[in-house]
Amino acid sequence: MLGCAILLSPVFEARSSPLTNVQTVFVIVMENHNWDTIHGNPDCPYINNTLLPMASRAERYFTPTNLHPSEPNYLWLEAGTNFGILDDQLPAINHIDSTNHLVTLLEGAGISWKTYQESLNADDSPLTNNYPYATRHNPFVFFDDIATNGTRLADHVRPYSELAADLQSGAVTRYNFIVPNVTNDMHSLAPGSPSAEKQGDDWLALEVPRIMSSAAYTNGGALFILWDEGDGDTSDGPIGCILLSPLAKGGGYANDIYYTHSSLLRTLQEIFGVGPLLGDAAKAVSLSDLFGLAAPIRTNTLTNIQTVFLILMENVNWPALKGSPSAPYLNNTLLPMASYCEQYYTPPGLPGSLPNYLWLEAGTNFGVLDSGDPSAHTFSSTNHLVTLLANANISWKSYQENISGTNCPVSSSGLYAAYHNPFVYFRDIITNTASCVAHIRPFPELAADLTNNTVARYNFITPNLCDDMHNSTGCATSDRIRNGDNWLADAVPRILAAPAYQNNGALFITWDEGVNPTLSGPIGMLVISPLARGGGYASTNRYTHASTLRTMQEIFGVRPFLADAAAALSLSDLFRDDLPDPPLRLMTANLRTNGRFQFTLAGLTPGKTNLVQASADFSNWVSLSTNAAASNTIDFVDSDAGSFGGRFFRCLELP
Repeated sequence: MLGCAILLSPVFEARSSPLTNVQTVFVIVMENHNWDTIHGNPDCPYINNTLLPMASRAERYFTPTNLHPSEPNYLWLEAGTNFGILDDQLPAINHIDSTNHLVTLLEGAGISWKTYQESLNADDSPLTNNYPYATRHNPFVFFDDIATNGTRLADHVRPYSELAADLQSGAVTRYNFIVPNVTNDMHSLAPGSPSAEKQGDDWLALEVPRIMSSAAYTNGGALFILWDEGDGDTSDGPIGCILLSPLAKGGGYANDIYYTHSSLLRTLQEIFGVGPLLGDAAKAVSLSDLFGLAAPIRTNTLTNIQTVFLILMENVNWPALKGSPSAPYLNNTLLPMASYCEQYYTPPGLPGSLPNYLWLEAGTNFGVLDSGDPSAHTFSSTNHLVTLLANANISWKSYQENISGTNCPVSSSGLYAAYHNPFVYFRDIITNTASCVAHIRPFPELAADLTNNTVARYNFITPNLCDDMHNSTGCATSDRIRNGDNWLADAVPRILAAPAYQNNGALFITWDEGVNPTLSGPIGMLVISPLARGGGYASTNRYTHASTLRTMQEIFGVRPFLADAAAALSLSDLFRDDLPDPPLRLMTANLRTNGRFQFTLAGLTPGKTNLVQASADFSNWVSLSTNAAASNTIDFVDSDAGSFGGRFFRCLELP
């Protein structure tokens, strides 16, 4: 049987529009900037370097013509009209008695909603300004059916500070309208901030990952980030409209379709299936082009990787390594063949080794800010990488230097640091001693496993405290960088010579953190692989440990994305994008209006028999069709796609 091809992992449901697959919506409204003052602005690194590469965006999104200042635009987003209002007066003056607005339609359909308003305190009235909370940025309080109903007002208009707990507990509503305060929404310059753009970008960098790591987002959620109007309360735009969603085209997709706030309102009505279309939304174009699959579908280089080796070193900033005479092997041998990162960091505010190792495994540090042994910290969560791998029948091992291999190594001893072994902090691993011992092995065993080609698919490798560049005393030399470089010079060639590496393997070498005063980095991240760009390619994208975790999940196809990995940019830029299509491949996929999923099989050998299979978890494959190819392509339709939340496909060419 000839091993096959490509796995596709979009979500398919028997719905007529990609919009109706969206389960939860988050809308964040920023303030008063034309798109050309945001796009490419060095004061907006999070938007430009992290969000845009994973997002879909509209390049020609405008306010309705001559609609200024803020308040009329917020009303338009809610009702498709400004009701003749052209100022920023309080609700006592600009109150509206109409019930023809979005959230009243939602409630009538039994669909939950909330607005989270920053700097609104629980005991404050949202009907009056209380700087930096601005009533003009809260459209709901201008409608009498909300403002005059104390219970409704209290239930739905909430302080922004409550969002984090609602995300964590799964208590968010289906429609969530989020408004930063006037110093975080790019409207006003905060004291001490270099620019309003920087202040707003920093706020998004802190808040967006919380949304994107939540179950509400990862399970068919959509996050829209937009601006109310252009520069100086006078420009119609274009202004920014960014979409992040598992259901979006993403990958930096940009279109030049003309949109306005009416387009977003229409989109929301189509997502939730409520009508009639409100005001100007009735004649607007929805944002549906930002969703769905981009065709033709090509393979992701990451999914071609068969075996991963991850070596974790310690406590050196990248500028102290690159070009250092203490690291001749790294600089003279590895870098010229590798791809590497110039801007790789620890997650913000993450001190010490253990929190960073945990982040690489789970996308979070579970609140831990020290490096205590498992006797101080263990976690009941099963939401971590190797458990996802095990559930998908993907093998893994950790090779730890200076352990005996006779027990589950939960205690630091000598040059072995338990806090450099993230797996022993998870109860689902350490409560099964036999499994723990089977998966966490002494580093010397790696050599034989490489030679015998019995390594696992995911291999996490930790040198001891001398060999990982951590210690400078009691080691072979007093130069800790030299000690680690010598260790790499001995260990890495064994990996690179192994069949597991040469058959589309990938070796990642990174550091847990830097040293003060720049503890967060940048730190080193190198990738050596037959599938990497290599040749000394240096990426200037900003990455963190969450990027590495996301990369591992994309390589192995395990979901959901874990915590901060959901909002991270993967390391795919370090890999080649010029690989030819495989001989046998799935392409040109589309969801038909009747809920059936159709794609084309290409690269077939005429006369050969092909078996099409599907799986919901990469483990249990069901045969859907067997056919003898009359040509090198054939169309296939999965009539049962609508019965599954997500499905993966593969094709096998039989002998």
